[in-house]
Amino acid sequence: MNVSVLDSPDVRCDDFVRGIAQAKLCHLPEWTVMIERIFGHRGHYLVAHENGSICGVLPLTHIRSKLFGNRFVSQPFCDYGGPLVRNSTARDALYEHAIELANSNDCETIEFRNTAAMPYEMYLRTDKVCMHLPLACDSGEVWKGLRPQIRNRIRQAEKSGITVTNGQYELLDDFYRLWTTRMRELGTPCYSRKLFGAILDTFSNNSRIFLAHSNGKVAAALFSYALNGCAFTR
Repeated sequence: MNVSVLDSPDVRCDDFVRGIAQAKLCHLPEWTVMIERIFGHRGHYLVAHENGSICGVLPLTHIRSKLFGNRFVSQPFCDYGGPLVRNSTARDALYEHAIELANSNDCETIEFRNTAAMPYEMYLRTDKVCMHLPLACDSGEVWKGLRPQIRNRIRQAEKSGITVTNGQYELLDDFYRLWTTRMRELGTPCYSRKLFGAILDTFSNNSRIFLAHSNGKVAAALFSYALNGCAFTR
């Protein structure tokens, strides 16, 4: 098993990631390149291969922060990351290479944002959760799966004249204005506007903005991006 750092676009890596059901948008090489381009954080996209075939990938980004120190993150500006592999041999090879790379860059830590624990001696955080809602292909089935209280709220919104539009970059200002207002009310630091703009530019086929309008004003906003049949929202 050999591990190398991807130094140029490779469609085989894209195909590999898209072929793994658990993959997120941040696992694609374009995410690492995008973050390096807009924020200057150097990316290291590790690829494990054997006999000419890709067996696993591990995207890493080098973050230097006065607050959090010198570290590798997989992946920043996203809730997910970590290795995507076909087998444990590829996972072990990627992990060992990541350790060597972190040591050579004097990193204090590596943060793997996996949804499943890896079998190594490391600090495991269990104070965060992610919520998934399975969606049927039939909208009628989705509707029946909602609680009666939720259906009633939707009917009330429809009767009140609320309308929903969707688009991309042309809706970014309205989305970002409302989203940052809500995040500040919650006391949560906000991502930069240029991150959302870059996602729309880089992954135009995977991202959309939805706005709800009431009495001529934007009342609600949603930023969505998807891969492999799973949509993530902000």
